[in-house]
Amino acid sequence: MQVARAPSNYFDLTLEQRAKFLKAPSTYSLCKTIVMQNSKYSVGIEAFPEAATDATYYKNVIVITQFEAKLNATKIVNIMKQLHHSKTKS
Repeated sequence: MQVARAPSNYFDLTLEQRAKFLKAPSTYSLCKTIVMQNSKYSVGIEAFPEAATDATYYKNVIVITQFEAKLNATKIVNIMKQLHHSKTKS
């Protein structure tokens, strides 16, 4: 594992420059982290108070994806719903 202190202009660099700085083989090796918030979480808790203790009913989800990839939010929502429903049915 390596640690690199990014320069203050890191986010002004192109992806190619970032990859070079990080000594990554290509821009496809770069990742991004996205925090998604369940905007219906409070409504769900109010309607179903038991959801507050449900380990599969998430308020926030962190998604790590390849930097070159586009995040499909609908796909993430569907995965989370499937996870929740599969845990509540068992």
